[in-house]
Amino acid sequence: MASSSSSVLPTLPRGINPRTIDRAAREAFPRLADFYFLHLVKPRTLRCVAAAHRARRLKREIRSMVGAYPIRRDDLASTAAFVVRSRKPALRTGIYRDDSSGARSASALLQRKLAPTSALVVPVMTDDEVIGALSLCYSQSGRSHGPQHVRRAERLAARIAALLTAASHAASRLRTAARHARQRTTLRRRVAARD
Repeated sequence: MASSSSSVLPTLPRGINPRTIDRAAREAFPRLADFYFLHLVKPRTLRCVAAAHRARRLKREIRSMVGAYPIRRDDLASTAAFVVRSRKPALRTGIYRDDSSGARSASALLQRKLAPTSALVVPVMTDDEVIGALSLCYSQSGRSHGPQHVRRAERLAARIAALLTAASHAASRLRTAARHARQRTTLRRRVAARD
């Protein structure tokens, strides 16, 4: 297996260990992807919070995607936005390079470098809420996604959702405990000041 490189946005929701998310998402290598992106839902956009590629030479390019290009939730061209809106997986096979488009934006240049040939995007859900989208892409391996990959990708997205939810709950409990400790300290000071 080729060595891989990753980047995880340091501003994942509080209490979430980026390495845990990255480790879980890397389970996609090499069976489900040559590279992945994890987008989380924000009020009006999707933000890429984690990404990795099996090829170390693409480390800088993958890192440039994390946090850099927000996707509007109503973007009709974005497969990740479509998956968040529809709450259903999307399978794109036969993605071909279009060198004639002439697009020179940083994201268009990056897409040409990554050269995806197939993409499987699944919603990351907690109970009935979509909290993000996991994009699994093949490029250099020459492989292509099929319907048989969807269940495995959904299980991976569910595992990531469970990690995000557990970390979020733990962070919430810690914030509550810290707030109660501050309140007790304040109360003690007030009582001590009266004595």
